Amino acid sequence: MMCERGANAVAVDISTSMLIDGEAQFQKGIFFNRVAANMAILPFRDQSVQAIFFSAAIHHANDLSVVFAECARCLEYGGYIVLMNEPVRGKLRKGLNFGEADKLAGMNEHIYSIDEYRNAASLAGLQTRIYFPDSLSHQLSGRSPYPPTIGLRAARLLWPILKPFARHLTFPLHRLLGIDLVMRAGR
Repeated sequence: MMCERGANAVAVDISTSMLIDGEAQFQKGIFFNRVAANMAILPFRDQSVQAIFFSAAIHHANDLSVVFAECARCLEYGGYIVLMNEPVRGKLRKGLNFGEADKLAGMNEHIYSIDEYRNAASLAGLQTRIYFPDSLSHQLSGRSPYPPTIGLRAARLLWPILKPFARHLTFPLHRLLGIDLVMRAGR
């Protein structure tokens, strides 16, 4: 967590129960402010935030453009937004049943394409950079549990050859397979 490294951080979630769960960090001596808010209407002044991190969260937005615009409003010049662990719809991963159980429980669940993420950031005046997910790299190199699918098992065999090209493979893999997104957006 950023607080462990001395940053002044604020956790924002629409779910107060998730914010209460964050109190578990307090027992470890890690303190941070918590605010219940909608990511489309952030309670921060214009240009008052250095960085905004989303982990498996922004895909819950009904409109990515609105959320990116709101985050851009809050960012200081030179600030950035980081998305991690966001699902991506690819040609082979349509996401037709994505989040069905959560939708039935009343949650917003969406699976956006890589182009939808990038376009929404661009409309907010942000430049993007897409990264190869470390979680997938660890699976392919054997540092994480064995890949569960035949495709990932085959990719693991090819990984020693492909690894030097991972940066160049990232965007095509998002478009084709819909690998989880790691993206930085800034001015």
